[in-house]
Amino acid sequence: MSGILAIQKHKMKKLILFLLIGALSATAHADKKSEKQIVYERVKNYADLVSCYHSFGDDNDAGQKTTLSDIFLTEKDKYSTSYYVFWGGDMGCFGGSGSVSTYITKIYKQSHHDKFYIIDDFAFGDDVDINYRFIESIKQISQNKFVIVSWDFADEKFGGVDGGSNFPANKFEYTIERASSSHSWELKNKKLIEQHTSR
Repeated sequence: MSGILAIQKHKMKKLILFLLIGALSATAHADKKSEKQIVYERVKNYADLVSCYHSFGDDNDAGQKTTLSDIFLTEKDKYSTSYYVFWGGDMGCFGGSGSVSTYITKIYKQSHHDKFYIIDDFAFGDDVDINYRFIESIKQISQNKFVIVSWDFADEKFGGVDGGSNFPANKFEYTIERASSSHSWELKNKKLIEQHTSR
């Protein structure tokens, strides 16, 4: 009988040890931040330094909050990693009615570095004709393709009536693509989806 008890005790000790190792492993895994979380915190800290009323903080009155779903992996190979982060705020803290804008910040690290660096607040470049200030949404189709919804002011081609410097007339859906052999982006399609025709 004592032999059976000894075997049961031994099995119980092994089970407890196995459960403890599993719990410690799960805790260590939970403590390790995801790369997206690291990128989020890096850009949030940057926004704290350069802007007010930004979409990472509680003082944002625009209602749109930046979350992990606003972080997009655009490049990852043995040389480097790049993300684009969509956020908004009053860059420079001017406090005026027209000083709040949206941004798409490129954050980048080389494979031999642990730290991410801010590269640009207009990640798709100046050649892509998008009004960054009024971006409503971004959808990533692939690492080399995005669909963006943003407003822009009335012009001869599309018409419309602006409601002042903060209320552009036309809402567009933009399709942007990058050639796999290039780092530059191109506007592939621009579709008018909403228009104000009076003030």
